[in-house]
Amino acid sequence: MKKRFLALVAIAALVVAPTFANVLDDAKMSLDNATSKMMSNTTHPMWSAGLNIGTTPGVQVNYKASTDLTMETVVGFGLLNQELSVEYYGMYNVTDFEVNDAMFNVNAGLGVSLGATFGDNSEFNVAPLAAGEIVYSFDDDFPIDLGLRIGAGPSFKITDNDVEYNFGFSAGLFGLWRFI
Repeated sequence: MKKRFLALVAIAALVVAPTFANVLDDAKMSLDNATSKMMSNTTHPMWSAGLNIGTTPGVQVNYKASTDLTMETVVGFGLLNQELSVEYYGMYNVTDFEVNDAMFNVNAGLGVSLGATFGDNSEFNVAPLAAGEIVYSFDDDFPIDLGLRIGAGPSFKITDNDVEYNFGFSAGLFGLWRFI
């Protein structure tokens, strides 16, 4: 059981890690240049936090590593399957579009969903996910982001006796307060 769990965590880490490599746009960029690039983001603050409603209702915290890369974490309790869940995403800003002077960001990336149920039938779930989201950000006078995220990928359910493979799905509406 422990070996299976560690193997699946290692696989999830290998799936998620390449997303975060985009922090450095150029492999030859020095660490000082990368740090100054991350800190020069004037249009968005570095941190935001709020609520996520969806397959994992809970608290969401975002860290904006650069103008194009955001790392997102959701911690909550899944109402459908009664499990404690954690979702982690690395989202890259693909494009922006405007509707009636309202600017929307379109982001895509990779993530992982981890869940555990406890009791008589305890199990552990892990699902590496490909995800996309649309985010609307109000202006700095009202520092709130509203968004919709959808992710899908393979899912692994680990019990004491077996490992089941299935299709994993995650969706959530979120509202976040940007810390300026």
